[in-house]
Amino acid sequence: MRNLEKKLLEEINSEHELSKRLLEAHFEHSMKEGKLLLTLKKLLSPEEFEQWLQWNGAVEESEVERCIALSKGEKVRISLTVEKEVGNEKH
Repeated sequence: MRNLEKKLLEEINSEHELSKRLLEAHFEHSMKEGKLLLTLKKLLSPEEFEQWLQWNGAVEESEVERCIALSKGEKVRISLTVEKEVGNEKH
């Protein structure tokens, strides 16, 4: 294997491992977020919890439901969205 190929392979493997670790960390933090949301939900009435979610609109309702489901060990459907424009660059 040539040096350039070896370097590219190492970089590809490094990026793959990093993306795997970041996804695992995302799920771990989402589960923790779900546990915190469940704690809050138990402290408030259903109406107060809904109001809290609206007033603190940092988390969408669908995300709240997913995080709570994850914290309970339930399976959830996850989709990833790329929020930056990706295009073909010509060199």
